[in-house]
Amino acid sequence: MEFTDADIAASLDWIKTNIKAELFTSQFGQLEGLKVRAQADPEIAKATTFLPEALALEDRDNPPQKTASLVP
Repeated sequence: MEFTDADIAASLDWIKTNIKAELFTSQFGQLEGLKVRAQADPEIAKATTFLPEALALEDRDNPPQKTASLVP
């Protein structure tokens, strides 16, 4: 399969991210490789903007429970 310079230029960010992810995976393990991929993923970046709202909803719906203490 042959690629033109235009093909490579159009996918350069994806190519660099995947090469970096593969290097991190081989040198530091799968979790680090996945972190590299996650940092470059626009869907994950968008999803993280909703985390504060999700945490606020969770806190609202699940107030802290009082626990009994065995110590007077």
